[in-house]
Amino acid sequence: EFSYPEAILDCPANPALFSTVTLDGSTSTDPDGENLEYHWNLLQKPLDSSVSVDASTAVDAIDLELDVPGDYHIGLIVENESGVPSAQAECLLEVETPSDIYATLSWGESQADFDLHLLTQADGIFQFASDCCWCNSTPNWGSSSDDSPVLLRDSEDGSEAEIMDLFSAPDGEYYVRVHYFSDNGAGTSDATVRIYVAGQLSGQYTQAMTHNQVWDIGFVRWPEKVLAEELLEPYLLEGSRSCQ
Repeated sequence: EFSYPEAILDCPANPALFSTVTLDGSTSTDPDGENLEYHWNLLQKPLDSSVSVDASTAVDAIDLELDVPGDYHIGLIVENESGVPSAQAECLLEVETPSDIYATLSWGESQADFDLHLLTQADGIFQFASDCCWCNSTPNWGSSSDDSPVLLRDSEDGSEAEIMDLFSAPDGEYYVRVHYFSDNGAGTSDATVRIYVAGQLSGQYTQAMTHNQVWDIGFVRWPEKVLAEELLEPYLLEGSRSCQ
């Protein structure tokens, strides 16, 4: 018979997007007073998240940066000096975005470079006044910074998801586009886009694309909070590949 240790995991309540939370297992116990080893497991994370957990980490607390919306599921097992493990304690962090419109773009080919665009008109790609993208990351669309979009993260190799954020959307229509800017020999590659409207995941889409193609995904109509899907076949971009 064994005296089993108990893993106790302090799970933060109401975690905020982009915050760093501490998961604390220091109150875990062993009935015989033996020292404990701590084994952390990342059981689930959002598709676009770059969060990782080192399972060999022996510390009794770890920090997680909540980099995209979604569910983060973490487990902790403690083991005493006799090699007896505990049952797994678990923590589920449900992270939402407070923004009216929020979108992410991810891809798997590290040689490929995709770009996320948010526009105020259907055909405004690379137009300075209407396109928020890598070359126009903070356009002025409203009376305050909250009324205008921000490209929060740009990626050139897909190691992190690109993130677009419009905290307080003025009334209108907002078009989501993807451009395959450079392939560097990667060839055809899949792009995945997630669109959140009023804090909720409204659509997730994946499309195979080739170099210099544009993919029209859809548009958000505000204040109706409606995502209208277009999902057109990718087409070759003609004209400028930078903001005018």
